[in-house]
Amino acid sequence: MLTIGESVSLASRSNPVYSFPVPKILVPVDFSDVTAGVVEAARLMAKTMGAQLMLLHVVEPIPQFVGGEAAFDMMQAPIPQNLDVPQEELDKIVAGIKEVEVTSAVSMGLPVDEILDTINKHKVDYIVVGSHGHGALYHLFTGSVVTGILRDATCPVVVVPAAKKK
Repeated sequence: MLTIGESVSLASRSNPVYSFPVPKILVPVDFSDVTAGVVEAARLMAKTMGAQLMLLHVVEPIPQFVGGEAAFDMMQAPIPQNLDVPQEELDKIVAGIKEVEVTSAVSMGLPVDEILDTINKHKVDYIVVGSHGHGALYHLFTGSVVTGILRDATCPVVVVPAAKKK
């Protein structure tokens, strides 16, 4: 019988050590004013769980239109963008994270699609995202990355609310 304060070891001569995969937490960041709070919430979660953090920034391609009509045959390839700048910003965030293992990546595409692809590609266990606190009318016209992730994610999603404005 165990008493308070005792722990049970999973390893002994007759019992091999059981190893469990290290959980992975994906943290999509957009460098907005909510990013610091989202990263800190994810860091605390990772520290508690012994998990790895993966920061992801998605750069949306800028379509280039030719002429006055917006037909698909009138679109040219997206304008190439320098991905070094967002990677440098991610590196600054990573440098400030202590006590947990962190990786970072920058990809180009539609944010929801890239995030969902990353979940599947890297076998992510949790996603930590930030809410910007926009109203329903804003989301009606612009959509929401968080809504898209919540709708299609195959793992639990933690939404960190934006700080209330005073």
